[in-house]
Amino acid sequence: MKFLREKEKSVAEEVLPNTTIGVGSSLRGTLMVDGTLRVDGEFDGDLLNCDRLEVGPHGVVSVDVHVRDAHIEGQMQGSIQAEGRVILLSGARMHGDLACRRVVIEDGVHFTGRCVMVEEGEPLPTTPANEGVGAVRTADLEVAPGYRREL
Repeated sequence: MKFLREKEKSVAEEVLPNTTIGVGSSLRGTLMVDGTLRVDGEFDGDLLNCDRLEVGPHGVVSVDVHVRDAHIEGQMQGSIQAEGRVILLSGARMHGDLACRRVVIEDGVHFTGRCVMVEEGEPLPTTPANEGVGAVRTADLEVAPGYRREL
């Protein structure tokens, strides 16, 4: 999985966050971000208009969010609806539901929740727990070398 992590880090470096909550900082409330939000501190509240959410290794986030992409290394509590991809890196603690088109979950992630993947062009469900919405698929699930995918 080292190759995948290096590949994802290079992608993350290309997308520079225009809003950052730094280590030692804490924000509670409603935040409207046009672009990328990186959280290395604590954020609890509502997030609006965010294109990409990044939770750093020391970040602690409690929010339900609709984004294009999410990149989680720290702690996340709440649901994520992603038009694109959700990446959970080793050491991440995700407590909530995912609804997305693609997902990457590395070994060492603690994930509690449901994951619904929908076909391209299909709308995301309002909550991943909804039954009978979208077409669930596993085609884009990336599996680490040495592991097999079981359906």
